Amino acid sequence: MSYKKNIASNFVFQIIKIALGFVTSIVIARALGAQGQGEYSYLILIFGLLGSYGHGGILNATTYFYKRTNYEDSEVFSTNLIYCLVNSLILILVISFLKYKNIFLDGYNNGVLLIGLIYIMFSYSQTLLNSLYIGSERIHEANIYKFYGHLIYFFLLLILFFFKKLNVMLVVVLNLLNFVVGSILLLSKLNIKFVPKINYTLLKAEFKYGVIVYFSSLFIFLNYRADQFMIKFYLNTTDLGIYSIAVKLAELLFLIPDSITTALSGHLYNMEVDDTKSQKSVLAKTSKYTFYASLILCVVGIFMTPLVPYVYGEEFVRTKSTIIILFIGIIFASIGKVSYSYFFTRGQPQIHLYITAATLTINIILNSFFIPKWGIDGAAFASTISYIFYGLAYLIVFKVKEGIPFRDFFYVSRKEISDIMNIFKARLKKSHSVE
Repeated sequence: MSYKKNIASNFVFQIIKIALGFVTSIVIARALGAQGQGEYSYLILIFGLLGSYGHGGILNATTYFYKRTNYEDSEVFSTNLIYCLVNSLILILVISFLKYKNIFLDGYNNGVLLIGLIYIMFSYSQTLLNSLYIGSERIHEANIYKFYGHLIYFFLLLILFFFKKLNVMLVVVLNLLNFVVGSILLLSKLNIKFVPKINYTLLKAEFKYGVIVYFSSLFIFLNYRADQFMIKFYLNTTDLGIYSIAVKLAELLFLIPDSITTALSGHLYNMEVDDTKSQKSVLAKTSKYTFYASLILCVVGIFMTPLVPYVYGEEFVRTKSTIIILFIGIIFASIGKVSYSYFFTRGQPQIHLYITAATLTINIILNSFFIPKWGIDGAAFASTISYIFYGLAYLIVFKVKEGIPFRDFFYVSRKEISDIMNIFKARLKKSHSVE
């Protein structure tokens, strides 16, 4: 599938996913209340962190070694899958020991621990499989298979809500089911032979490359979620629940960059390595359109914020100002979200590492001052400042290192406007002819 079609597919599925996510967030908030929402958000934070980063960096290198090296498809797939299984078992033993010693997840029962561990395993598998689909530019297929998991999760959640059976534990279980269904379908349609053998040379090379990508990704995840960890530390679970809803709604703006980044990465991996001029042009145009599309969504979102307490309940009235503050930062974060894939595909992940490390440091320092003083709005201010830094840092690097001027990321020419208008006119004409 072409680059543009992959973007279109991602965009459509992101809209559907966000629509479902929006409804589910309302259902969960209404069923659990602010405190229950906080408990659920905290558990997902913990399991999400371990599920996304407990592998130590191997899965961050999968797409690169799948497309940019001479290793066989089966070698990359089999080596990574075996490693994930072994790593999962080790992680299970370590976490179980920490839980037994009341060091980790103290106060939560063993059922929560078991669900969390299974959650981590299937999170690994879905990340691995999704990376292989991205490398093959089979993104539309991956979207469909993962969507079935979202759909099952959505309907089961509604049924349990209708019968007033929802609690924190059940919502976590349904999240797990989402991963299980998606992983099974992705694996069944992968069409890559599994060989029960691990290539240690490949594994070593993946670690060397992946550890940089790993810490970069970890830092940006923590940058997006450090505020929630620190709210739990400085404030309480109820404040975390209220803030988590604000974050969920504000991050709807990531619809645009999330739709584009996956397709852009797949496209860049499949472009000629030495075709830097074309790569820079694709990157600049993509980032520019992403920025302005996010800006438009931001304006719409600001006008919609007064509806929040009517939708989620009066407990969440404080989210209105928090959402607006976060919106501003996320517009700039969208630039970084799209831009980092350029350096990944060129084998220079350390640039993303430096930027994300600096961003996270700023975020943590500001949160430690702002949260005790201004509560959840303070957390939003801290995050927004770090998001702005994240986006601007990339623009500076592109200017200095790659020679891409700032104007290429913001200036929209008359020709580009004309091309966009012609596309809309063609689509309208096509729709009228169908009618």
